Amino acid sequence: MMPEPGCLINPYTLKGDEYQSHIEHTQLFTRLLLEVLKNDYSEIDDEFIADIDIAAIMHDIGKRYIPESIVFKKGLLTQDEYEIMKTHTTKGHQHFLETCHHIDTPRYHMIKDVILYHHERWDGTGYPQQKSETDIPLAARIVALADVFEALISPRSYKLPYSFEKAKHIICENSGSHFDPNIVLAFVKQEKAFRKLTLSLQATFKMEIA
Repeated sequence: MMPEPGCLINPYTLKGDEYQSHIEHTQLFTRLLLEVLKNDYSEIDDEFIADIDIAAIMHDIGKRYIPESIVFKKGLLTQDEYEIMKTHTTKGHQHFLETCHHIDTPRYHMIKDVILYHHERWDGTGYPQQKSETDIPLAARIVALADVFEALISPRSYKLPYSFEKAKHIICENSGSHFDPNIVLAFVKQEKAFRKLTLSLQATFKMEIA
């Protein structure tokens, strides 16, 4: 599904199964959060939900500009490699602006915000602009939690997948620092659904759970 007719951006440029699963699973976890959050935010209407569904798939398009040797590195990144990885937000944002400059819709603005801001943190220590609290667009705050949770419960080239309980602890522990407390609360309210989806996804990994 593409963001707008005539604005074709393929989010599947990186062919690694890890990457493709990540963006699809992030979309699924975003949907679970929306089931609760739509009752708390007047701006989360049917249009918002349709738009963020696409934005969640598009959030990591900037990784096409990061060497795959870094994206899929077996082991922790060096500081220099991490600085390169961080540029996927700004490079993806710039690519989207250049490709879709002729589009001016709420969907366009949401997608570019999610691409640029999904690594900002509630306490202002994220990147690339160190935005904090509600200066971070709501859609980016939602995808941020879904993005991190998906990474925690999934296998990566540098780690085993974490158990649901371990991932839940990390999310809750970072309420008010990394994540918007209201979105963490939505996560807690959806614990049963998150657990069910996690176990379903992990059943396909066929590897040890940390």
